[in-house]
Amino acid sequence: MDLSDELRAGLDVALNEADFCDVRVNERTGEVRLLFVALTLPEEGPEPEDRRIVLSCTGVSRIVASLRNGVAEDDDAEVVPLRLEELPATVRSFGSQPIYGWEFLDLPSEGWNVWRERASLDFPVGQGRGSHSLDLFQHTVEGPPRHLDLRIEFDELSVTDAAEEEVSLAAFAAGGQRWWAALAAGDPRVEGHGIRPVDRGEQP
Repeated sequence: MDLSDELRAGLDVALNEADFCDVRVNERTGEVRLLFVALTLPEEGPEPEDRRIVLSCTGVSRIVASLRNGVAEDDDAEVVPLRLEELPATVRSFGSQPIYGWEFLDLPSEGWNVWRERASLDFPVGQGRGSHSLDLFQHTVEGPPRHLDLRIEFDELSVTDAAEEEVSLAAFAAGGQRWWAALAAGDPRVEGHGIRPVDRGEQP
């Protein structure tokens, strides 16, 4: 998949503050399906009532995860071993926390070098080349601190909406960019998420 810098940046915006709800791994086909509730806005009208989307990574070559009993910055936090079949329940155990940070696709290796030597799971999947990567995380907001880092290396990416209709990557990116632009403009259609307008030079 040829992922241009412009499209990659748009997809990063569309994923920002999306609730990460679930993951499914198909070892036989080399596919990982990730369920999110994303912030998106159509060209006209209100937000969709059902904002769930499934991001499908195909040609997956590797899944790496680090589950730690502590906050992300705690270098001494206990690393909890994980089996691949335990990954979906582990993701769900965090209660669908939003991901944030504006960058998730094809990050420089320095980002995950922080935790790659503390992996709970490092599993080769399928026969993909791993030409792209997706980095996600979850952490607890109540109770004892736990943190999960997750990296998926893959070749192709696609999106389906709540009606299981495929959405082009460009359309998904555009919907997210419209949402954040509407927030910056004080558009009442995007109120009620507890997110304040950002004051950033890179605001889309």
